[in-house]
Amino acid sequence: MTGRLIAFEGGEGSGKSTQAARLADRLGAPELVLLKSAPLPTGANRAEAARLGLVDPAFPAASRNLPFVAYLNLRDPSATARPL
Repeated sequence: MTGRLIAFEGGEGSGKSTQAARLADRLGAPELVLLKSAPLPTGANRAEAARLGLVDPAFPAASRNLPFVAYLNLRDPSATARPL
């Protein structure tokens, strides 16, 4: 397996997901996996995640060119990464 793990640190709503999306796009990454500490409602898309405050409002636009974005709730030990 090849890849990179890059962590962004900051307060809630500071734009970590958006910065990760911008970097992934710039690097030409085939996917971006967001490691979060809150559940994603079933069927939620990027815009809904932003509306719910799970990612910041700029995230949907920043991630639009990424081929695949996944969301993983780290507080749920049985969770698997879900497409976002």
